Amino acid sequence: LGHVADVNPFNNVAQENIHSMVMKSASPWQDVPFRFEVHNDYDHDLPVEVEPVNLLPGYRLKMEQARAVLAPHSSHVFEGIFGWDSSVIPTPPNQNPGDPYWQACNDENPPSVVTIYEADDVFHSGGYPIEGPGWVLDTNGFLSTDHDFVPGRTTITVLAAGQPSNGVSPRMTVGVDGRPLGSVEVESYYVEEFSFVLDATLGKKEIRVSFDNDEDNEVEDRALYVQEVIVETQVPPPHCGGVWGLSAWGLLGDYRVPLGGSSFVAEAKPIGTLTTNSTTNPDGTITVTGTVTPPYGGQDVRITVRYPSGRVDIIDVVTDSGGGYTATIEPRERGTVSIATELPRGGGPFAPTDPTETTVNACVPASCSDGIQNQGETGIDCGGPCAPCGPPPCTAATAVDLGAPGTNVTVPVSGCVRVQNGYPPWWGTRTMRLETAWGGSYPVPFTWTNTCSGSSGSGTFTADWQAKNLVTTNQNCATVIDLRGTGGGTVTLRYWAG
Repeated sequence: LGHVADVNPFNNVAQENIHSMVMKSASPWQDVPFRFEVHNDYDHDLPVEVEPVNLLPGYRLKMEQARAVLAPHSSHVFEGIFGWDSSVIPTPPNQNPGDPYWQACNDENPPSVVTIYEADDVFHSGGYPIEGPGWVLDTNGFLSTDHDFVPGRTTITVLAAGQPSNGVSPRMTVGVDGRPLGSVEVESYYVEEFSFVLDATLGKKEIRVSFDNDEDNEVEDRALYVQEVIVETQVPPPHCGGVWGLSAWGLLGDYRVPLGGSSFVAEAKPIGTLTTNSTTNPDGTITVTGTVTPPYGGQDVRITVRYPSGRVDIIDVVTDSGGGYTATIEPRERGTVSIATELPRGGGPFAPTDPTETTVNACVPASCSDGIQNQGETGIDCGGPCAPCGPPPCTAATAVDLGAPGTNVTVPVSGCVRVQNGYPPWWGTRTMRLETAWGGSYPVPFTWTNTCSGSSGSGTFTADWQAKNLVTTNQNCATVIDLRGTGGGTVTLRYWAG
């Protein structure tokens, strides 16, 4: 079994009652265990029954328990086995996707399953039978029958004839479950075929043939004659799989209340064997090579790369005509790198495989973007062979101390200064006033931060002998001033108590 998955999780108005369907993939012709959880949203006990819907020919479902009583607002997990009958679904001759056995599943025009409904054997809203067989609708009305549809291109053909009145032929409309497929004027006295095409979905649905323009006068009686309804659906061979379903019902006395259901796709695929080899190249790259057997081109191979930090990269490659594949990886980190390869679900003709894991020791060449200070750099990824390093961050540790109050200190207009070491202890806590002296290059924007209070602010000096009150401070708390002037030049600063 290639895979089993929910095709349409919203195909029932009460779908929310079905919480989960857990299936595990398996190789062809092996039974697949499954779990199907049903939840009781009611405030009372609820007997529940689960049953399969439209199992495909040759497929079987074995459930350990089909009924259970659910307490209010509780859930129950139904478990079972999904498999098939090898006497109906033949064992594959080989695992080569190119074999006609498997290629039949890709046929755009698969064999058809035909069902014929004689008009006099279905439901009639009115009219009368005639020999032939057939049925005449002599007044507005319809014929209908329920049909178990399977997914696929379906053609509904109605064999019909008409009797006009006043030059107007009977109008025939064909629909499925209330949705019209089309209308035609049946002009011939002799039986003709009228076909309507739809992409059918799984389930029992009503087919209705309607006559809606009756007219009866003294000379003519407009009427529609229907001989039979033919339903033809293109269905691949049984081993190709298809769609089936599970339904949950609440049992209330003699009534069954639908709780919801899900549709699932079963698909058989050949098993491929995947080989993998990973090597580290002199330039630091990693080459991953391998083959899928039997050789087949166009199959996806998924490569998952896991680094020591937990980073995961996923790379998808495609096999060549000989079944081989190659991928070159530029590692993101140094150290032991795990490389896992697998045939992913839906990635080609082969069934999915479990990952095969190998490890390599990645050696990332030094660069100016590796986040490491190496190759003669004076900082991390800067200096030496890399771009020049910018100024260090302005912090208390990197700042120039302004010393004692009133001391002129000349610094670059893009420099970093602080008030702390020379602050007089006997001043206690005071507001600090920062001043410019003579000979500065302006303007000099700045920001400031006090390391104790976390208070901060900004300002701009535009001339000599300007003063700015900054913050209440003391000897234990550094006030750091980040100067942000441009164009070079210097500025002379000092501080006083405000």
